[in-house]
Amino acid sequence: MRFVRIFLLLFIIAWSNAAAQAQSITGTNVKVTDDEVNRLIEQLVNDLKVRQKGFTEIEINGPIKLLSTGELINHDEVTTYQGTIIEENESRITFRTISGMTFTVERKHVTDLRVGGEFNGEQPDNNQDGGRTALATFALISAGVSRHDPIMANSLGFLKKHRMPGTYGRALRASIYSTLVSQSSNPEERESWRKLLERDARWLVLAMNDSNGYTYTTHADESNSDKTPFTIYDNSNSQFGNLGVWIATLSGYAAPRGYWMRVAKFWLEQQDPSGGWAYKAKNRPSENMTIAGVNSLIMVLDQYYAKAAGKYEKFKGITSNPRILEEIETIQNSVLLGLHWLSMNGRPYGEAYTQLGTERLGLASGEKYFGGRDWYRVGAAGAVNNQSWEGRSLEDVSMWLIFLSYGRAPVLINKLRWGGDESNWDYYFRDIYHVCRFISNTYEEIYKWQIVDAKSTLYDLEDAPLLFIGGDDTFWFPEGFDVIVREYLENGGTIIGHANLASAKFANSFKSVFEKLLADVGYKFRQLPKNHPIYKAGFSEGTDRIKEHIPIWGLSDGYREVVLLFPVDVAGAWHQSLYDDQVDLFRIMANIRLYAARRYQELPGRLRGERLTGRQARAWGSMRVLRPKSSVDLGGAWGSLKQMNLLMTHYYGLSLRPVDKSQLQQLPATSSFDMLHIMGQGEKGFTSEELQAIKAYCQSGGFVFIESAGGDLKFTKQVKAQLSELFKNQFQSLNPENDLLKGQFGQGKPLNRMEYTRWAKKEGFKGETPALWGVQQNGDLVLVFSPLDVSVAAGRQYVFGTIGFDESSAQKVMRNILLYRFGQLQRKTNPQAQQPVK
Repeated sequence: MRFVRIFLLLFIIAWSNAAAQAQSITGTNVKVTDDEVNRLIEQLVNDLKVRQKGFTEIEINGPIKLLSTGELINHDEVTTYQGTIIEENESRITFRTISGMTFTVERKHVTDLRVGGEFNGEQPDNNQDGGRTALATFALISAGVSRHDPIMANSLGFLKKHRMPGTYGRALRASIYSTLVSQSSNPEERESWRKLLERDARWLVLAMNDSNGYTYTTHADESNSDKTPFTIYDNSNSQFGNLGVWIATLSGYAAPRGYWMRVAKFWLEQQDPSGGWAYKAKNRPSENMTIAGVNSLIMVLDQYYAKAAGKYEKFKGITSNPRILEEIETIQNSVLLGLHWLSMNGRPYGEAYTQLGTERLGLASGEKYFGGRDWYRVGAAGAVNNQSWEGRSLEDVSMWLIFLSYGRAPVLINKLRWGGDESNWDYYFRDIYHVCRFISNTYEEIYKWQIVDAKSTLYDLEDAPLLFIGGDDTFWFPEGFDVIVREYLENGGTIIGHANLASAKFANSFKSVFEKLLADVGYKFRQLPKNHPIYKAGFSEGTDRIKEHIPIWGLSDGYREVVLLFPVDVAGAWHQSLYDDQVDLFRIMANIRLYAARRYQELPGRLRGERLTGRQARAWGSMRVLRPKSSVDLGGAWGSLKQMNLLMTHYYGLSLRPVDKSQLQQLPATSSFDMLHIMGQGEKGFTSEELQAIKAYCQSGGFVFIESAGGDLKFTKQVKAQLSELFKNQFQSLNPENDLLKGQFGQGKPLNRMEYTRWAKKEGFKGETPALWGVQQNGDLVLVFSPLDVSVAAGRQYVFGTIGFDESSAQKVMRNILLYRFGQLQRKTNPQAQQPVK
């Protein structure tokens, strides 16, 4: 069985990657953008909103009594009023019309009552009654429409009271209630939604019939005195029945013992030998029903087998029951066969129902590619470019809206598939799913996860700010992947390692691999101290604090932890969704999210385009930049110059070349470099030898850029004093009219509309132009000092607590400094030098 599973997995991965390369679908070639999708989402939201009946309609054939005057008004024929029910009981209704008239009417004179909040096209007296409203409401809430929006308030009011006789409607309403449970911060409100959710979940459990599947409605309340088995089913209803129960369990509902085993039995028996599923057994398999089968078995793995394998022991993990492992393997083999069927038979994008199922599958499985296709990008492109939306049904609009809304939430964590055997890298196959769910509920913002493998591109890795690598065996980089990982770290990504079962073999090899990868910068792992910002970033005070210390090793560049490692097992608790029993082990990941990733709205979009846009500028020249070793430089942000080189080469034709590091007090001949860049921290400042080297270099026609790394306030205070003493009254704050700030030099641009990190704002930094200091000699700047950090953000790095500029502003500051210095060099060598032509 294990051989079959590994063979299938390797075949699917290899086929998918080959297909991706053959179709050049690496994430950027299928042209669609986040902005285009967002515009379509707004269009579809508005489309749904206008389909709602905002007011209750009451049809009357008889007298009404006006409350204002007591006057009786008789109706000899049916009359319809629109408005709101004020009060009602078994015999009488009090109603206020949209014009403000209020009356009472006996129920016996009411011929029809259509409650406001439903969406046009409901089917009264049908087992699908209420389902259209539930679908449209779930689509709107998925698209981010607030539950307090009048449209939503109306539909939720309608749904609360609706009898909801059908499986589809109940499952969709459960999905709404589960979302509201996670969104509600008020305990009383959350509890009210939870009770409604449990009511629907219980109905769905009872609606499973003797086939272990579902049909359009329940038979549980029907008289069946002879106990004849009720076995009518179809796989579409069965998927939705399972989905409703599953999503309820994610919000605290406990399904009866045995429910998920019945689900597993049903879907295993329904699977065709080809790997696909049909609407009913022995029919021809279809894409929609195969998606349904895979989805349902993933729910079984999540809700039954993740917990059945064994009990989690804190920091030690889950030692799995061998019998349960065999059963898990059977389920996983079935899932892999289904994915293989989809990879061979699935379409690039399909009908609305197909896209809804695909979105559910992507959400549950974490897979970015199905059959070599980036399923979300291809589907979104089809919706934006190839779909006509005029006259589309409510069902189509709603299902496409749910699909498209998936991409609005950022991917927070990529999980690396780095070995052939899932029992190594994916031993805890539900860990990251539940981490993201906890973080989403904690911060009331939706975060997603996905799986990447060793054939993934840098673009794939940069979907998420965090890359998770777990295992219990010796860790190694697949061939060539170390280059991509190194670039991912240089571009600001953070890697989290996890030793499953507290494996020393994995932990030691993981540390060795990354220390070797970064040997040129000399970083080493060490255990994080208890006062490290990771332990203080979020859950740190009061009853919400992390109560027990969780050991983490970190590899730092001096400013941020670029690689983290859990040497103990915490993912077992995530895998079993032990939110209550082991909440600290979830909270530490919420803290890491705050420490290592930007604000929600700044996280990368799923459909982001190329970073560099437009045609590359004509080559202009090159400049050699020396960042010397010194007593104040910790060596961090090592990729900053590389990032600026990409920008400067592309947009200005100016290439930047790093010069081998030298000691600041022993600078090489000035002819070997063009500019000195110093990042500093600490309250001691420069040594006297270093200060004299800086002064001598400036006097020889050099140019120095010094910045307070991380915006270190103590360094800023000390270095300002040192430079004031070194250059006397020449060291001054730059006037806003200074050429550097005004951009009055070749290709320079004004430095205005600066944006700052929230920590810089707390320290009082603000203003249109940056607060730079400088030294001028013969009318030219020879030294620039920034009390705010520039290089961290300019190099696309995010460091928690940085007192500095945001990425765009930092790059503008660095751009002007580099262009200003290059202009100086040009004038010295060729006073008549012309500016480049783009």
